[in-house]
Amino acid sequence: MAAVLLLAAVARADDSPQLTVGGGLFELTARKLQTAEGDIFFRSGHGWFDGGDAFGGLRPAVGLMVNAKGAVMGWGGVAAPFQFADGRWEVEPAIGAGAYSRGNSKRLGGPFAFHLGLNVSYGVGAHSRVGLAFMHISNGGIYEKNPSVNSALVTWSWRFRG
Repeated sequence: MAAVLLLAAVARADDSPQLTVGGGLFELTARKLQTAEGDIFFRSGHGWFDGGDAFGGLRPAVGLMVNAKGAVMGWGGVAAPFQFADGRWEVEPAIGAGAYSRGNSKRLGGPFAFHLGLNVSYGVGAHSRVGLAFMHISNGGIYEKNPSVNSALVTWSWRFRG
């Protein structure tokens, strides 16, 4: 019975999946020359806890970050898109966890890391958006040292229609 009530409480929202690519600067707040970064991020079209208003619900998401110094991070988590002005504007926070390999880039204390992101985008067509994203990667204090990385990117998103 509890499982049925839980399933009823977790409303499933259906929307189109979205793929976002971005390019920008890794280690934005460093006092030295920043490194180029590229990201790719996929957000599912299915979500939970859809409020039926501007809140698009929590949606499963995966992402991949690479930089010019060989760092790579793959992560999985959730995104929570909020849309305004008839869907033209979207604010999308995302959170996840994954594995970080530093290459010749910044040490983050170990291979396990957390990813926080915020993408603000504007619809420029029926299926596409342009935006700005800010990303934060750190180990959340699970290792002895907890350095972090902040990034800023220009993004382009493609929304798949069914």
